Parts: sequence; structure tokens; C-alpha cells
Amino acid sequence: MKRLVDYVKAIEGAASPCEIATSDFQSETKHDQTGSTIEITKRVHHFKDGVSIEYEREYDDGGSYPGCKEFWYTYRVVHTHGFEFEGEITKLFQSHSEVDKWLKLDNSSDS
Repeated sequence: MKRLVDYVKAIEGAASPCEIATSDFQSETKHDQTGSTIEITKRVHHFKDGVSIEYEREYDDGGSYPGCKEFWYTYRVVHTHGFEFEGEITKLFQSHSEVDKWLKLDNSSDS
């Protein structure tokens, strides 16, 4: 059984049993009605076992509302290659430190 966390570890450069073969990248910038600039960056990582994981980072600069900057980080299985996954196949975070904590919690449960 596969786990999303193992693929995210590889994406984040941590020790992982999963290995990235190739990655596709795209980004876009748009503006909403409040004047905020929203930057969306997507990377789809294709792993050697055939699984594909999408990493998306969305940044909202808060526009005319100083102090309202927001980030969202999403990791999502977009192609299972026929494997079953244990637990979640999509994980959303509001900061990169949340991602780091999630990865560290998994590392501590391995011991």
C-alpha cells in the first residue's frame, strides 16, 4: 500500500522510498475583485513507479488589505498507476511549516 507522505518527502527533498522521474511545471498570475494578486504554481511530479503527484502553491498578496497575505500548499495524487493508497490522497496546508511538521510527525512514527 502506498502513502502520500512518502511521495511528499521526495518532493520536499527528504529521505523517501519514492523517486521522481520527471516533473512538469506551470504558473499563472491573476487578480480578483478586491485587487489581490494571486499567484498559482503547479508542479506534477511523475515517479518511477508510475504514480503522479501534483504540488500546488497558491499565494494571495492580500491586495488592498495589508496583513492579509495567504498561502495554500496542496499535494494531490493525480494518477495512482493502479496502486491503493493508505489514508488521504489530498493534503492541504496553510504554511510550509505545517508541511514540515507533518513530515516530521511521520518520521517520528517510523521509529
